Amino acid sequence: MRFIVIFALSLALAACASAAMNKYVGGSVSEAYMSYGQPQAVFDLPDGRRAFQFYWGGRQGVLPGNVQTNIQPTGLGGYQVTTTGNPAMAYETKGCLVTLIARPKGTDFIVEEYRIPQRLVC
Repeated sequence: MRFIVIFALSLALAACASAAMNKYVGGSVSEAYMSYGQPQAVFDLPDGRRAFQFYWGGRQGVLPGNVQTNIQPTGLGGYQVTTTGNPAMAYETKGCLVTLIARPKGTDFIVEEYRIPQRLVC
């Protein structure tokens, strides 16, 4: 069960990275600068565009635990109590570099696409 929750959380975080970067497509790369600060790397591509790599992510949190208690009569006026459960679990994702690819326009760069690493958690 825990694995399923962590897997679902991983997919949600990857979707978050995609949604976060998609909003920059068609706009100035300066918008990403204002959100994420200086990029980790900037380099020119052979087709005249420029790649800007920003650190994105790094999440921490706690998945809540649960406890289940069963009470069964023993038949002699007594009860048998059984308690089972899973402890709470902390998680942390390391984050990743996402790349905005932009074309020069005057003195600015307009974002045309983005790339997110092909791994489960970004």
